Amino acid sequence: MDQSIIAEARPVIKDEAGESGLQPLNRERQPERTESKRHRLWQVSYVAIVTALLLAGANVWFRNLDTNPLTVAQNKRVMFTGPRDGNDPVFSSLPLNSPDRLSILFVGNSQSYAIMDYSPGDLSMITSLSDILNGARENQVSKFAVRMGSEPNLRMSEVLVKSVTAVADTPRRPDVILVGVVLDGLRIIDARPDIAQNTKTPAVSAELSRLVQESPELSLAVPAVNSLRGGPELQTGANQTGLSNSNAKIPTADAIEGRLQSKLDDSVTLFGKRRNLYAWLVSIYEKRRNAALGISTATRRPLPQETYHTNLELIEMTLKYLKEQHVHGVFYFAPIRPVEPNPYEPADVSRFRSDFLNLCARQEAICLDYSNLVPENMWTVYQDDEPTGKTGQRDYAHFTVRAHHRVAEQLATDLLPFLNKWLLEKEHQQ
Repeated sequence: MDQSIIAEARPVIKDEAGESGLQPLNRERQPERTESKRHRLWQVSYVAIVTALLLAGANVWFRNLDTNPLTVAQNKRVMFTGPRDGNDPVFSSLPLNSPDRLSILFVGNSQSYAIMDYSPGDLSMITSLSDILNGARENQVSKFAVRMGSEPNLRMSEVLVKSVTAVADTPRRPDVILVGVVLDGLRIIDARPDIAQNTKTPAVSAELSRLVQESPELSLAVPAVNSLRGGPELQTGANQTGLSNSNAKIPTADAIEGRLQSKLDDSVTLFGKRRNLYAWLVSIYEKRRNAALGISTATRRPLPQETYHTNLELIEMTLKYLKEQHVHGVFYFAPIRPVEPNPYEPADVSRFRSDFLNLCARQEAICLDYSNLVPENMWTVYQDDEPTGKTGQRDYAHFTVRAHHRVAEQLATDLLPFLNKWLLEKEHQQ
């Protein structure tokens, strides 16, 4: 085909200077593109501004919202006790080692320090035990230094971490670690982040690594401990690990992230209370679920078998470690409410009682069965208008001050002969 014909068929647009091209069309489209960019920018700005306003509003609302799981999900009739005053030794750090004193670290779940129907002056079993052993409130010359080391919803992996952390603090290492075990503590394996972070310190990490290597017979506990130890190590001061600050390393990305999170925790309420927010949302979900399915505090909750056996091995690993370190381990099976219906399967209770005593015998540890120690008249129920739907239902986790005193008296009766013996041996070793 003749190329001149094709050229004539092609439209040519000339600009004001008479030059051909597409510039005029581009100029016509430029206002449309500019308008489109402005529209997109407005959309992005609108989303950002609305998001910021919603976050600011949520932050203000959340600041005044009670999301503490200890006060939202728990019984309002329970008081989580603290120090009697600013000088209460039970809630202070373990004292420096002394040949004429025996240090006792008491580790339990909330049952060990939460009192039902609290009245001013009521004492938890931990504080009562200190007073009974010493004949009065502990002072600087008292023979027995009892210290509070309990956590709500304590897990067996956390008992191991707390034990190794305490023993690693050489100047203040305890002579006795006293642990209360509840069946609910056998339902979960993983330690919570604020406790698990102690495994990142060099001294604790090294001890756990050695313990894992020397415990092939505890095949279920080993991977659980390895999971605890995952992540980079943290450097701490000598008062926590016994290591000199001269060994400090350049901060890791983990440490930098931790500092950033700490600053956000302090400045942004929504961020600082994120774990409480999660617990609060879970409590709302559980309330709806329980109402729909007819679940109550007395509904049977069998123990998951694999989790149960792993936790048994974590208990045994803890006792094994304490024995190796010449720290006296004393574990007791915590009281269970003696009434039916009951959330604990009788077969689970019987099996744990047997397994518990057997593993203690293998590790030559003192283990006490207090599961039937507290009678029914020392327990009570959830208050009216309980926010998670448990109004009037039995509380199977906590009991009254009379029960606290009963447990403390029984512990003192059972342990005092051993404590006096261990103190005498300590004096002779110095």
